[in-house]
Amino acid sequence: MQRSFDTLKPVADNLWVIDGPAIRFRGVAIPARAVVARLENGDLWVHAPTRLTPELQAALVALGRVRHLVAPAFSAVEALAPWRAAFPKARVWSAEAGGGGPEHRTKVLKAGGERPWRGQIGQILAEGRGSFREPVFFHVPSQSLIVSHLIHNIETACLPVWVRPVVWFAGTDYPRGGMPPVVKARFRGRAGALTDAVEAMLALDPERIILRHGRSFDRDGAGRLRHVFRRLLRDREWERLLSAGRGRA
Repeated sequence: MQRSFDTLKPVADNLWVIDGPAIRFRGVAIPARAVVARLENGDLWVHAPTRLTPELQAALVALGRVRHLVAPAFSAVEALAPWRAAFPKARVWSAEAGGGGPEHRTKVLKAGGERPWRGQIGQILAEGRGSFREPVFFHVPSQSLIVSHLIHNIETACLPVWVRPVVWFAGTDYPRGGMPPVVKARFRGRAGALTDAVEAMLALDPERIILRHGRSFDRDGAGRLRHVFRRLLRDREWERLLSAGRGRA
């Protein structure tokens, strides 16, 4: 599938995506996507910034003031350097402490959400092993869930032939997508916390899911979540049934 790179593409009112060049994830080149949301005060919120070109910079300036750069876990933090230089007043936000370095005014995302975008962009932090935290965002006006790494949906037809089996065996290929094994490993022994986050996402009843890596889901977002995380949800339902049974005993 042909894509135009480094350009703003409207998704909904005050919401755009930017398809950037492929990045390497565990040795495999996969597509990368940024999300831009314009807040009520005109500030721009940018999730997982991709390559910044002069043309893209001009287009962003025409939209509003770039004030928030969100670097999710596993992202190449150095990719933010051109953005910091172009938008020196922007605040850098990271899912994990230390992301981006204190010299860049980095702030760590909180589970309760952030004041600059509260009520407009919801925020869920899935707590993994150690200090790992995976952020998921929810653009309230458009009912769009913005996922960093929990789901990949890679169109293997766009990949070299020798790479395709890697994606197939990982279970992250289009059209169903799935959770990458390397991300699953980050939640080993933390299935309960991950399931809590998935249930919180389902409670939002998202219409669409915008993925950082791979083809996004344009409709039935809640159904897609239930499919990708069906085993986790099944285990949680089984636990509830057992607990209810013990309560009646």
